[in-house]
Amino acid sequence: MNKSIFILVLLSLLSGTAQADKIVFDPTNFLKNSVTAAQTAKQSVILTNQLMTQVDQYRAMLVHLQKLPSDAISLRVLGRVPGSVDDAQTLSADVYSNYQQLSNNLSGLSNAYQSVSSVIQDATRLGVLSGQSVEQLLEGEVKMKAAGRQSQTNYASLFDNLGRDIDNYKRRSDGLAERLPSNSGLMEGLGTLGAQNHIVIDQLSNLVANANAQAKANSQKQALDEEKGEYDARYIQSWEAAKAKARKQMGY
Repeated sequence: MNKSIFILVLLSLLSGTAQADKIVFDPTNFLKNSVTAAQTAKQSVILTNQLMTQVDQYRAMLVHLQKLPSDAISLRVLGRVPGSVDDAQTLSADVYSNYQQLSNNLSGLSNAYQSVSSVIQDATRLGVLSGQSVEQLLEGEVKMKAAGRQSQTNYASLFDNLGRDIDNYKRRSDGLAERLPSNSGLMEGLGTLGAQNHIVIDQLSNLVANANAQAKANSQKQALDEEKGEYDARYIQSWEAAKAKARKQMGY
C-alpha cells in the first residue's frame, strides 16, 4: 500500500476509535449525582450520631443501675447480650468508638463529594469562558504534562485525588459498619450511598480516562500528520528533481 494512503487510513481509524469509545461527560448530571451522594452521607451521619446517643444512654444506665438492662435493649444497642456489667461496659465502649469513627468517615465522605462538586463547577465556569468543555480542559492538562510544561489548571490531579478520597472513605465506612449492630435504617442508607458512590466514581474515572485517551490519540494523529507532511515534502522534492533532470536531458 502507498505510504501516504496507509497514513491517511491510520489517521481515520484513530479518529473513529476515539469518537466511538468516548463517553460524553455531562457536568450537570455529575453535579446532581455528587450533591445527592453528599446529602445521603450527611443523613447517614445524623443517624449514626443518634445511634451513638443510644449507646451513651445505655452506658449511663449501666452506671446508674449497676446491673444489665433487659436482653432486648442490649441486643438492640450493642448487637448481642453481654454476660456481665463489665462485659457490657467494654462492649458499649467499643460500639461507641466504631460509631464515632463511622460518623467521622461519613462526614469526610460528604465533604469530599462537596469538594468534587465545587471543582466541577469551577471547571465548568472556566470552560464556558474559554469555549471548551471540561474534557477539553483536562485534555489540555495532559498534553502540557506530556510536553514537560506546567499547566495553569490542575483539574485532572484534583479529580484523581478526590476520587481516591471518596473511595477510601467509603471502604473504611463499610468496614466499620460490619463491626456495628445491625440497624436497618443505617444499612439502607449505606447501601444507597454505595450505589451513588459507584456512579460518581465511574463518572470521574471515565472523565479522566477519556481525557488521557483523547490526548494520546491526538498526539498520535499529530505525529502521523507530521510524518505525512515530511513524506509529501520529500515526494514533491524528488518529483521536482526528476522533472528538472528530464528537462536537462531533453535540452530544455
